[in-house]
Parts: sequence; C-alpha cells; structure tokens
Amino acid sequence: MENLCPCGSQKSFEACCGPYLSGKSLPPTAEAVMRSRYTAYTRADVPYLMSTALPGPTWIDDPVRTKAWAESIEWKRLEILHTEKGSPADTDGVVEFKAWYKDKGKLQCLHERSVFNQVNGKWMYASWTIPSYSKAPVGRNDDCPCGSGKKYKKCCGA
Repeated sequence: MENLCPCGSQKSFEACCGPYLSGKSLPPTAEAVMRSRYTAYTRADVPYLMSTALPGPTWIDDPVRTKAWAESIEWKRLEILHTEKGSPADTDGVVEFKAWYKDKGKLQCLHERSVFNQVNGKWMYASWTIPSYSKAPVGRNDDCPCGSGKKYKKCCGA
C-alpha cells in the first residue's frame, strides 16, 4: 500500500494519523496519540507535539531545536510493546514502545514507557520513564531491528 502511515499501523496516513495531525479529529486512545506523536516526529510537526503534551518534563521548550533534531533523524519504525489502560473510557494509560531511527548513520533505539492522561476528552502525553533492560548487541548477520527485513550488515549496519 502506498503512503503507509509511519506509525506502523499498516493503514494509509490519511486513514490513520493524518486526521489527528490535521486537527480534524482527536486520537481516541493513549496508543493512538502515541502513534500520532511518533508520526509527528517523522514529519517534524512540532506544533502537534506541543499540542499533545502536558506542560512539565515532556514540554518542548525549544521548538526550533526540536524541529531541527526531528528533521536530522532518519526515522525507521515504531514498535508498540505493551499498553495499559488508555481506552476512551479511561482517564490514564501507559504505552511502552521502541522508536528506531538512524542518527548520523548509527542505528538508535528509544525505549520508553509513556504515561498519558485524558484531559477534557483529549489524550495528552504526561510523563515518561526508560525501562531498565539489557540491550543485546546486533550481530552483522542478524535481522536488522529497523524492520526492513534485511540483514543488519546490508541495512543499518552498512
């Protein structure tokens, strides 16, 4: 399918995160706002990121720097690992994810547990933690963790 949404839903952008980023509708769940925020990063859509975050430690205090960083990254894929609550009927939810990207030619992974609060019917990014885990190194002949289906040595390890 052409124009797949960057969030990994296997839907078109127009049928997935597009309506959220354009303001035509609101993400109905914590996972949907997480996916839309990832998509916003792939598009360096800082106004959307700011509009979906509560003031505090998640707040973007320098939109120009955030936009420049988002544009400098080669976004690879979003992997949703686990969700807790976060349905339309809930007031809070947690989404654990891995966001794979290349920065200066090196494959990176942001592994985060994001907390979301529903405020007046709108899901908002509230806080985050980084889970403690041991990261096994990627071998040259392993499948590339970016999800391309290629071996690491022929993809992000090249």
